Amino acid sequence: MNKACIEVNINTLKNNIKKINKLTEEYERKIIDLRNNCYGLGIFLVNTFFDMGFKYGYVSNLDEALKVRKYNSKINIIVKNMVIGDNVFDAINNNIILTITDLNYLQDISLIKTKDVIKLHLLIDNGANNIGLKSYEEVKKAIEIINSKKHLILDGIYTDITTTGYIDEYYYEQMNNFWKIMENIQNQNILVYANEYIMYHEKQEIFNSIMLDLSVYGLNPINEIDNLKRKKIQKKYGRYAFQNIDIDLNIPFSIVGYITSINYVLSKNLIGRNYYNKENQRIGFVNIGYKDGLTKALKVVVVNNKISNILTDNIDSMIISIDDDVKIGDKVYLISEYNNMQNVLVNLKTNRYYLMSIINNNLPRIYILNDEKIEQEYSSI
Repeated sequence: MNKACIEVNINTLKNNIKKINKLTEEYERKIIDLRNNCYGLGIFLVNTFFDMGFKYGYVSNLDEALKVRKYNSKINIIVKNMVIGDNVFDAINNNIILTITDLNYLQDISLIKTKDVIKLHLLIDNGANNIGLKSYEEVKKAIEIINSKKHLILDGIYTDITTTGYIDEYYYEQMNNFWKIMENIQNQNILVYANEYIMYHEKQEIFNSIMLDLSVYGLNPINEIDNLKRKKIQKKYGRYAFQNIDIDLNIPFSIVGYITSINYVLSKNLIGRNYYNKENQRIGFVNIGYKDGLTKALKVVVVNNKISNILTDNIDSMIISIDDDVKIGDKVYLISEYNNMQNVLVNLKTNRYYLMSIINNNLPRIYILNDEKIEQEYSSI
């Protein structure tokens, strides 16, 4: 019997990247967000991203950076969180870029005795009191410190936009905060970038690069735009006008299980631990449960191109309602291009970022490229 797993179709992923690269061709360089093992799909994918034009990768911490380096020796790796103490030398030896979030941290880095070069990116606070340098004066001082040290190189400056701006004004406030800080900073042939939300607005001259994350996996933002509010916001912040994006992306991954057994249950019986059926029902057992990160809150799955209701779940299985066409061994899609992703997010009461963070370590990853299948246990990635 086949194991429950996560299938990643490399061809579909590449097609998404080609479409996004065309849409963002005005940006000179692309950074790919590799945090949390490529949002749970596996650091194995770093080579695909590199081959498709992403020469920079973005990770949370040094441990993630070193894992990426094992798979790819050429990609530039940016670490978001502070790297301190002797760990800095691991970063230096592996050509890893450090993010500077405050002047005290930069002072510590500047005092390190090394003959090697340390590349740095400055993170500017988005204005929502998150981490990062908070004013033009702080950024100016940081650049002065970096330029005064032979072993320090400023390679990039970026900010983390936390909203699309489609349905609120926070995007424009965050952009204005970045603009005010950067308008007097001379571009020293460095990367100046923000995350993929800038893709949905007219390109600003200040940015020469862009960092992409879930759009490559077909999970671009879904927003119902109120035209009146949109016009009001555009009138106030004209230089950040919305783009009309028309891009057809596909979800390149599937979380799948298989029907392991089938039963027929008469009405008014207990199914599992907490479901009482009101009528006679044919049920199927699926070899995936809440130990794998997904529960009955998902509500429905897809089997043989048909929707089936989840009746109940257990630590290692789910029980679903099935029709007479379903047989043992049939594939069950819990999350995939066949599932309505908007309904998935609504049923799980979550957003697309959190959805990708709950993909469980128990499930092996199977990478599909043309007719070849490569399986990897997640723990080895």
